[in-house]
Amino acid sequence: MTHVSVLRRPPFLRLSASAAALLILIFVGRLVVAAGTVTLYVDDGSTCTTGCGTQTAPYRTIQAAIDDADNRIAVGAVSGATVQVAAGYYPERLYIVPNVHVIGAGPSVTTIDATGTGRAAVIFAARTSGRVKTDFSIEGFTITGGIGENRSGVARISGGGVFVLGNAVVSNNVITGNVMSGPQPNWIGGGVYVGYGDPVIIGNTITGNVVNPPPLGGSTSSLAVGGGIHVEGNGIGVVITHTRIEANTIADNVAQGEIGKGGGIRVDGAYGTVVTRNIIVGNRSSYGGGGVMVYGTVSVDDNLVFGNSTLIYGGGLNVYQADARITNNTIVGNSVNLTTKPSGYTYATYGGGVCVDALFSQTSSPSVYVTNNLIVANTVTAAGTSAGLYSHITTPIISYTDLWNNLLLPASIDDVGGDFTETQVIGLRNNLSLDPRFVHPPAFSDLSVAAGTTTTVAVLMASRYQTNQVLEYNNDGVARTITAVNTTTNVLTFTPALPAASQAFKLLANWDSSTNVAEDFRLQALSPAIEAGTSQAGPGASLSPLDLDGTPRVQDADSDGTATVDLGAYEFPEPDTDGDGVPNGRDCAPLVYSIQTPPGPVGPTLKVSSGQPTLLSWAKITQSNVFNVYRGSVDIHSRISYNHVCLESSSTDLKTLDTGNPPVGTMYYYLVSGVNICAEGCLGLVAPPGACEIPNAVPPCTVSVTADADGDLLPDINDNLPVPLQSRPDRHRRRRPGRSLPGQRPRRLRVRGGLQRPEPGHPSGRDRGLQRRRRQLRRVDRREPGDHDHLRHRRLHPLGHRLPQRDAANLHPRLALPRGLQRHRRRLQWRGGRRHPTRHLRRRRLLPHRRRLRWRCAADLHARDPHPGNLR
Repeated sequence: MTHVSVLRRPPFLRLSASAAALLILIFVGRLVVAAGTVTLYVDDGSTCTTGCGTQTAPYRTIQAAIDDADNRIAVGAVSGATVQVAAGYYPERLYIVPNVHVIGAGPSVTTIDATGTGRAAVIFAARTSGRVKTDFSIEGFTITGGIGENRSGVARISGGGVFVLGNAVVSNNVITGNVMSGPQPNWIGGGVYVGYGDPVIIGNTITGNVVNPPPLGGSTSSLAVGGGIHVEGNGIGVVITHTRIEANTIADNVAQGEIGKGGGIRVDGAYGTVVTRNIIVGNRSSYGGGGVMVYGTVSVDDNLVFGNSTLIYGGGLNVYQADARITNNTIVGNSVNLTTKPSGYTYATYGGGVCVDALFSQTSSPSVYVTNNLIVANTVTAAGTSAGLYSHITTPIISYTDLWNNLLLPASIDDVGGDFTETQVIGLRNNLSLDPRFVHPPAFSDLSVAAGTTTTVAVLMASRYQTNQVLEYNNDGVARTITAVNTTTNVLTFTPALPAASQAFKLLANWDSSTNVAEDFRLQALSPAIEAGTSQAGPGASLSPLDLDGTPRVQDADSDGTATVDLGAYEFPEPDTDGDGVPNGRDCAPLVYSIQTPPGPVGPTLKVSSGQPTLLSWAKITQSNVFNVYRGSVDIHSRISYNHVCLESSSTDLKTLDTGNPPVGTMYYYLVSGVNICAEGCLGLVAPPGACEIPNAVPPCTVSVTADADGDLLPDINDNLPVPLQSRPDRHRRRRPGRSLPGQRPRRLRVRGGLQRPEPGHPSGRDRGLQRRRRQLRRVDRREPGDHDHLRHRRLHPLGHRLPQRDAANLHPRLALPRGLQRHRRRLQWRGGRRHPTRHLRRRRLLPHRRRLRWRCAADLHARDPHPGNLR
């Protein structure tokens, strides 16, 4: 199964007419100023009947909001409008007029279903407004149920899902299940129809649309064109068309009928028409161009064209009477499956991958250029020719293209035919015939040719299969095991069963023994297609700046210093061995994570201290892990003449000491350069691309490439933190217990008594119990003699309950202390003004008798100790 990651683009910049002056209009008796745009809201659950369009009262239908916007634009009330549609189911068809943008809540939750309306699901045109058909769009819907528009005077029906006249933008929608119907003989554009203009069709999934008119009989044949997308050439009349079809997934669409062309896309147009970066998978037509049918002046580039099929011409691409540039496409696993040669034909089938044909000969002046493509593993039936590329009276310019393993059934390699033989193409103009080495391709792809059951599928040649091989049906991502192969009826039996009976013309993939059925046509690292292309994409064309994945082209995949484009839709990314985000080709040290370029100058960060010895310090700079320090001397009476020599080599700690003294009459100057494995940086202030300001020393410092100061087994020169732990700037002093370094959380310590406390003075360290004790001691200290209520508190005075009242009064804390305790008190007072007033309480030598202190001493000391609990 091909897993597609389509890049969702931001909403396109919408052109809006801005008023250059205030227009005075008489409308309903008041002045109206021509404003900017307005936003109208829609919700399928709304019950609003009048005054609708606001967020609180949205319209119930999308068309009602569009009509309101059209009326406002017509009278000049607004210059444009956005219709914002809430998630929901909207059973209606839309007619979008210029200057109106319809935005849904996303295709997974917002559906426009035109079933039963008998029209296209969405129409872009001017109606009767007369406005220029530009500046209108639709985004974020599932669009289904349309059958097409019948234009008067034209015997055809056009545009099942979206019908475009003008410069519309159709983006990020799912356009599916539009089955065209009508009495007309010609049905055109099942998913999207472009009549004229410069529309952009981008980021959509266009799948399961059917263009299959009934047969007419007789000499006239019914015509089915453009199962997924149909683009007219110069349009209806003389209007020139330039359409851009980009980054869409176009899958499982059908252009059948008696003559069916362009199962995925039928495109025509003038110079500037582009089909780029699309995934075109599993589409079917009954005549030519199973994937893409190309007319006019068109560029087809960076597309994956896989598993498409047709009956006669060009399973992948059919280029007819065109001035085309076919560049950087991966065209793989397509097939042409008519088994019997029609009357008047030389072969039954032509060009399994690509068919280039013309009504009028282009031999003398080739106008089709096939460049940088991978045309691989396509097939034609045994009655056909040229499984890879077939050309007829066109002699296309084929260059830098790999044609490999294209199969003429049952087992013949047939890469090129028609105007050329294989020897005239392969090996010339840098064309190859080598295995491109895709990441994960199937063993081969095939096509169901008739309806079957839920456990059987009819194939063209059952002998290609074996029992126990893994089969994938219609790119559904399910690995099914083949249990029986009937080579007589060409029917395969498999398990597990399909949810519904198998159908004709569905993509099959044989995965041999692999149960991983996700196709991946990107290139492996050893692919011969890497850097095998050219930047010359043909006259008037240039390489796309992005590949199918959105990866920038061109990259230096082999890291040889020269970027060259790869073949195919996917550009192989430049390797990044060290994972530093810089590809090897732009990384001067591709094996070192911390280094990508030579270092710059240290510059003015160099500081020199006064005193002896002289301390030099500087700031770390990017791309430099070690530094060289140079010293030179100069006579104080003469101009400087550089003569510096190495003072210290490979410094890791951003500083150095110079113990020397300059001779009398001279002075020293110092220079520091950054060094890494790539080079030594400049001295001074200027870095390349300019010349270094100061010449580097000759000889320079000798840098060790093996020194490992911190013992982490990574050489200092490659180590972005080469300083040993104990030498780092934040490790210069020993951490004291309870102290934290700046920027670190305080460390909590366990002290006597089991109390945990952070460093002193930290707000979180104020234990509630200790603070309550402190407040109680303060109250005691403020009492006067004779006030003995504090003696009733056993916690403050454990002996108070046994003392007579008069003795208790004599124990006031302001009484003199014994001489020894006075000395300790003075010492404590002296220390009290320091930064940590309680540090002395942790040292027993300062309070040898602290366990014998009475409550009066504790009360006297409380003012200098915020944590008196330490005295207990």
